[in-house]
Order: sequence, then C-alpha cells, then structure tokens
Amino acid sequence: MKRILIIAAFILTSALSALSIGYEEARQQAWFLTDKMAYELNLTPDQYDRAYQTNLDYFLSISGSADQYGRYWDYRNADLRCILFDWQYSLFCTLDYFFRPVRWVRVGWYYPIFNRYRRGYYYFDRPTVYVSYRGGLWHRRGHNDASPYYGMKFRPGGGLRDRYHAGHGNGRPVHKPEYGRPPRPGDKRPHKPDADRKHPNYGNGNAHRPGVGSGTGGSKRPGNDGYTPGRRKSPLPASLRNPGGKDSNKGNGGRHEGGRPSSRSSHSRSQGR
Repeated sequence: MKRILIIAAFILTSALSALSIGYEEARQQAWFLTDKMAYELNLTPDQYDRAYQTNLDYFLSISGSADQYGRYWDYRNADLRCILFDWQYSLFCTLDYFFRPVRWVRVGWYYPIFNRYRRGYYYFDRPTVYVSYRGGLWHRRGHNDASPYYGMKFRPGGGLRDRYHAGHGNGRPVHKPEYGRPPRPGDKRPHKPDADRKHPNYGNGNAHRPGVGSGTGGSKRPGNDGYTPGRRKSPLPASLRNPGGKDSNKGNGGRHEGGRPSSRSSHSRSQGR
C-alpha cells in the first residue's frame, strides 16, 4: 500500500511539473511581454523593471489551467495596479494580450502576444534585474496580503517609447525581425504588396507582356493572325488567294493563317493536281 502511494505521488508530481513553466522559458516570455508593454504603455525604466518582475513571478507560479485566471492572476493585476499610472492601467485592461498573457490550449501553453508581434523582436534592452531577479516575491504571499509594490512612487516622464522614437539610449530594436518592424499600435494602413512578386508570371520574363503564356508555345500577341505587321491584309478569300492549291506560305516559314504550321498531307497534294 505504501509503495502504491509513493508511485501515485511520483506520477502526480511529474504531471504537475509538466504543466508548469520552466525558469528559462518564463523569463524569456516575461521579457518579451514586458518589452511590448513598455512600448505600448510607454513605461518608465523603473516601471519596466518592476513589471518584468511581476510577469516573471506570474509565469513561474502557474502550474495548470486553473492557475491562469486564479489567485496568481489576481496577484499580478494587484501588482501592476501599483506599478502603472492610472491611464496606463486602464489601457492595459483593454488589451487582452497583456491582460491575459497566457492560456492553456489542449496540451501546452499559448501566448496571445505572438498574434501581434513576431517572435524574436525586442524594442529595448533587457531589464536591469533580468539576471539578478529569479522570482520569489510571491512565495509567502497570502490571499489578502498587500502587494509588495504598494506605496512605491514612480516618477512620470521619460517613457521608453518616447526615447525610442527620439533615438536616445534604447532607440533601436535589440533584435531586428526578418521583415521589418511590426505595425505601431493603432496603425491601420494596409501593407503595400510587392507587385512583381505577387504577379503569377513573376520570374518568367514575360510578366508584363499581354497575352504571352508561360512557355506553352501558343502565342496570343496582337497582330499574329497570319500576316506580317505593316503589310496590307488581302481582302480576297482563301480559295481565290491560293489558286491551283499552291502553298502561298512557303516563303513565310511554312506557316498558314493563324500561325499554324502547314501540314503537307496527301489530301492537300491531291487538291493541287
């Protein structure tokens, strides 16, 4: 019986550890999420560090689908309520990829922030506490305890987004994306496609010539209807223009009207006799 209980406890522990987020993944996701919060909410450097700590504590604490919107989610919202200014927190609550940063989908964790931003793109450097802080402010936190950031004062001004656009300090992304910068918040301008690459005959050399196929041998260019451009087309019917059945197109590369090659069949030779 004791052995069965030990095995059951081991299986339960293994299952819980599989659901929890590891430290390396947690701090990578916390940095990526806080970096985007710093840009869209225009966080100050102090707010940037504290928001990173809060996001890291949240990711390290959840160990199942019930935790994503449980007490740890309440802890995170209470901490950010103390860290952010009123207008920042109001905007934060309207952005679902910030407000609900992780979801359990079937067999793994899903981060909605990647629906808006490409992986590997960062506006700013790592927080100054990225190496030194490894979580732990929530270990002994009771359900009714005040936030560890309660009473902290954050000076307005000097937002990181303002510095980014002014080109001061962290004025450029640390890791540039493969195809340019993601759109700014509220930018609804349509992306201008590459006309040549969108063309079905891109790379064929004939993409902009009307009526030219993709190498099938059939030309549809205007003027290719059985006579040479610049020469008057004969108004006579074919029966009068070819008396005696003689091939009138011998000097034109053996081609009849319509650009088709002549077929010197036995039937045509019998008519010419």
